[in-house]
Amino acid sequence: MMRLAITFLFLAATVGATEPVRFQRNPAGKEVHVEISTKLQGYFQIIRGGKPVKLAVSANNQHRFEQISLKFNEKQVPTQAVRWYETAESKATIDGESNSRTLSDKRRQIVVDRTLQQLICYSLEGPLTQQDLEMVAEHYDTLPIVGLLPEKPVALNDTWKIDPGVVQSLCLFDALTEQDLQATFKSQTDTTATIAVSGTAKGIERGALATLTITAAVTYDKSTEQISAIQWQQRDVRQAGPMTPAANLESETNVVVKPQAATHVPAGIASKIPAVDRLPQAMASLFVREPAQRYELMHHREWQMIAANQYTMIMRLMQRGDFIAQLSITYWKKLEAGKNLGADQFVKEISSLPGWEMLSITERGEIPNEEKRWTYRVVATGKLNGQPVTQHFYCVAAPNGQHVLLTFTGTADNMVRLSTRDLEIVNSLVINK
Repeated sequence: MMRLAITFLFLAATVGATEPVRFQRNPAGKEVHVEISTKLQGYFQIIRGGKPVKLAVSANNQHRFEQISLKFNEKQVPTQAVRWYETAESKATIDGESNSRTLSDKRRQIVVDRTLQQLICYSLEGPLTQQDLEMVAEHYDTLPIVGLLPEKPVALNDTWKIDPGVVQSLCLFDALTEQDLQATFKSQTDTTATIAVSGTAKGIERGALATLTITAAVTYDKSTEQISAIQWQQRDVRQAGPMTPAANLESETNVVVKPQAATHVPAGIASKIPAVDRLPQAMASLFVREPAQRYELMHHREWQMIAANQYTMIMRLMQRGDFIAQLSITYWKKLEAGKNLGADQFVKEISSLPGWEMLSITERGEIPNEEKRWTYRVVATGKLNGQPVTQHFYCVAAPNGQHVLLTFTGTADNMVRLSTRDLEIVNSLVINK
């Protein structure tokens, strides 16, 4: 009798274990609270004195936010959400030098959008800074995690491939070149199910080729019918690019997701969100102020800051991973109030800049503007440190006599792609008194 009972229980358990399970992709709790912690270590590799040098890197990032999903694609993966960040902070050490960053208090409410297949983060309250954008756009993205779940019922040990769009989003790639990420239904209890994810993904981020080797465990809560936790480990080996050095990094990210009303997000906010392809300039652009606060400007988010000190700011324009042009902004000469350098003297000054051999001027002239300032433009071809380039020089003189020099540099073909992005920056420049 006992043997029959044991046999019955064994058969029942076996049938239950092999019965297909449907994972709900349409989250029952689209209002959630998310906690993300990431620890990273490894090294950057640079060339110093003609020799490769490794710089030790470590980082600890913490993010906590409320999230309301507003739009979904045909596979029920969220493509738009509003987040309110309680915490967004990063502490990093590079070659022994520590740095801490946080999100501005006035920019805690962020719209996250992937409806155009690219991650766009912005604030309804006004422009973000580059640091703000990095704090909200470069942490592990919980918007596409629903895409890790199978689209059809699966039994224990069944496997499925992860959608390439989901992989690109989770890896924060600008473009995905190849990937083989696969998920496996590993185990379950009465309340949870566990999914294992593993594989390799290759793609382009900020113009550099990166190879990620990923191992992850996903916990699915049966009662709430949504992912409740993720442990994501990856090794990141990337080549040097126009924005970042070569790197070899290992990281572990832990994510906790709980159903919770988003009390800090105003009711009816969805009606206030414009179409992502028609964002007002104040939402689409980024704001930057020179470290000494002597001037400030707005710029398209394709421009990325790579260096800034008390004399010069350097930015680079990237389009879908391609390096287009470099911008150097220099707090330049100071004359008497109401005076400017003058066109001929400006041309003389730029023709003798270090490393620059000016061969021809193809365009020059004053740029009219509504502000009480003088703006002069020179477009010239030549060689910069022996390399053929085209440069757009702008001299902006404020009424108080302060001059700022803006130099846009790139190949002849790429400067055509620059289009009017140089004028947009020049016209946005504000020289503070």
